[in-house]
Amino acid sequence: MSGENKRTTLRQYIDSILPEVDNNAGLGAVVMAIADGSVRVQQQVQQAALADALGSTGETNIQGEIVQ
Repeated sequence: MSGENKRTTLRQYIDSILPEVDNNAGLGAVVMAIADGSVRVQQQVQQAALADALGSTGETNIQGEIVQ
């Protein structure tokens, strides 16, 4: 057994499990769209911390909770 740690990308994995047929092509596109959206959300959260956009706004919502 080799000590190599070979990584597979999500795109490579999807291509390996979903053959290129019409009824599965849409599923791969949906999974990749969700993955791309997840990356974008993660980037926005990181940028919010750098822009000091995290924490309390000083307002209270209708349930009496502090708005973050």
